[in-house]
Amino acid sequence: MAALAALMAVSLAGCGDKEKNDGSGRVKKMPPETVTTAEEDITAAEEVSVSVTETTAATAAAAVTSEVSAAVTEVTAPAESGAESKAEAVQTAGAPFTFKADESKWTVTADEVSAAITYNADDIQYAKGNCTIMINARTVPDMEDRQLSDLADAIIDSKGLTDSVKVNTRGESVLNGHDAYSLDCLYTVKDVEFDLDITVMAEGTQVLEVWVISYKDCTEAMQANYDAVLDTIAFA
Repeated sequence: MAALAALMAVSLAGCGDKEKNDGSGRVKKMPPETVTTAEEDITAAEEVSVSVTETTAATAAAAVTSEVSAAVTEVTAPAESGAESKAEAVQTAGAPFTFKADESKWTVTADEVSAAITYNADDIQYAKGNCTIMINARTVPDMEDRQLSDLADAIIDSKGLTDSVKVNTRGESVLNGHDAYSLDCLYTVKDVEFDLDITVMAEGTQVLEVWVISYKDCTEAMQANYDAVLDTIAFA
């Protein structure tokens, strides 16, 4: 569980200069922009080595989530009550964010500060277990003096992923109608490529990081499934 639980913090799309949905959920093309790196206090991720073939995509995804797990908050399943969905249980537990996920397609693991939403259906080749949306909430006391770009640009470096992640584009975006800042990245581990998007948004001193990691061969086919979840993420 620690492996899947740890890609914490997520937002969608593919990598590179791809177009995305407009204000209802995602963002159009994001212009390149240079930003200042902010100081972050997060443990560096461990290095992994893995290769992927058509039959080992799941192994590669597990290795990627394991690498990031050293840098992110581990999530645990909330207590369930009756027929309440895990997304609803998270809200009951007082999480500062809300979301919805079709639990016939997604496996949800969450607590009051973070959520891992992992695709678990068999309808898209290689997608099961290899496509994950992560949400991570944190408080930034001096957020009124900070820029979203400042926080977003620091994430890759602060999590020790500089050598594994190439940021292709960055810029202002919109997530479910909320102003945000996004990084579109390519994440490579021993020649295995994943599309990685990281989106940051703030409300007062509360900050949400939304990560989307997708095995590259699945990204296009998964777009509608990603959007169905991303379009529901909001501050509580």
